[in-house]
Amino acid sequence: MIVEDSSTFWIGLDDTDEREYGCTTFDFNDLLDTLSDSGCQINDARLVRLWPFAAQRTRGNAALAASVIFHDQTRLEEILDNWFESKYSTIESSNVQHSAQPTLLLTKGQIAEEIYWDTVQGHVDLNARMSSLSTIEYRLWHSDAGCMGLIGSSAA
Repeated sequence: MIVEDSSTFWIGLDDTDEREYGCTTFDFNDLLDTLSDSGCQINDARLVRLWPFAAQRTRGNAALAASVIFHDQTRLEEILDNWFESKYSTIESSNVQHSAQPTLLLTKGQIAEEIYWDTVQGHVDLNARMSSLSTIEYRLWHSDAGCMGLIGSSAA
């Protein structure tokens, strides 16, 4: 069992890359720099390789996460809100197959390990994933394009 400080949060990011541009790893590094510059302590940054046969997979095949220690949840949410809005507010819904659906997830504590294993070993339905997260407190940011990135961001 992992015991975390009451001011420890987990953030996850996925699905920011299109076929021709974008890089989730680059964007996540930018987010970590923003959080660090805002006084957050960044711990346990991780990159997770996802199931490679997912129908909605974009160019990349990884999601990223880190634990963050910060003593003001409201301020942390403001920082994340401003960062996400500045990066992805112009992304619109698209009929293009495999278009990006950037999703940022904030949780108070680490998500169950089975979420990770389900995601790296097989297909995960978005509605099923949302249902499996219904028992925890979380905050989600996504563009108008959708929130398929929730699958990867919750796994990381």
